[in-house]
Formats: sequence, C-alpha cells, structure tokens
Amino acid sequence: MTISTGRIFLNILVCLFSFYAVFYISSTIVFGAFSLKTFDGTTPFHYESFDDVFYHLVPFNQTVWTSQPFLSDFIALEATYIFTTWIYLIFLDSWLWDYAITVTIIHCAIVCAVNLTFPLIWEWWVCVLIGLTLMIILGESINACCNCRKKGKFTPEKETKPT
Repeated sequence: MTISTGRIFLNILVCLFSFYAVFYISSTIVFGAFSLKTFDGTTPFHYESFDDVFYHLVPFNQTVWTSQPFLSDFIALEATYIFTTWIYLIFLDSWLWDYAITVTIIHCAIVCAVNLTFPLIWEWWVCVLIGLTLMIILGESINACCNCRKKGKFTPEKETKPT
C-alpha cells in the first residue's frame, strides 16, 4: 500500500498534535494530583528533574523517588506515550512504529530548542526510550491483532459433532 507524501506529512502533523495534546492534558492532571506550585507552558520539555535519579538508589534513601517534580514529569511522560498509542491506533492502520519514532525524534529536537541545550541526562533518555518501546510494542501488537481479526484468523471454529 503506497501512501502519498502529503498524506504522510498530514499523519505526522496529526501525530505531533495528539502527542502534545495528551502530554499537556496528562501534565495538567499530574500537576493537580501532586499540588505543585508552578506550572508553565514548558512542562513537556522538562528534563532537569531526571538528573541523578538513579545515583541516589542507596537503600533507605527514597528522597529522589518521592520528589514531586520528578514523579510528575515521569508519570506525565510515560502516560503520554501509553495514551497516545490508542490515539494513533484510531487513524493509523500501519507503520505505527515509524510515526512513533518520528514524533519522538521531533520531540527531542523541540526539547533541545526550548531549553537551548542538548539533554545530557541519561536518565531522561532512558525514560523516553522506555515510553517509545512501550508505545511501539503495544501499538504494533494491537494493530496486528486487529488486522488478523479483519482477515478472519481470530474467528472461533465451530465445534463438529462426532458421528
């Protein structure tokens, strides 16, 4: 199945719009749940709260994992990838993994542009890759199941009576 360049560009725009719409919605919900003091328009582009998260995993030291800015950014990021998968499934019937990777690359470029620096915090990159991997696995699995069902491979077989 060939798709025109215009259709691909339109799909990328719809994917980007839905990604950031879900990101802002999940950030707003998490902001309210954690009763944080400041909420600005750059919430989807925060990566500083991920700094040194895994260096503080000393037993009985839970100060970083109970840090509200880190948890709010982490939950919003992962929730965005999981919920956006379902939106992508509505209008993408194939190549979900390609659009997910493209949107993630564009998101990383926008993060660099907003912060005027390249995020060197490896914990943030790990969380982004975890979200991307979850999105690809979940989306492609559901898409494969839907395609098999359309082809009739998931229809229950009728029982035959022994004669």
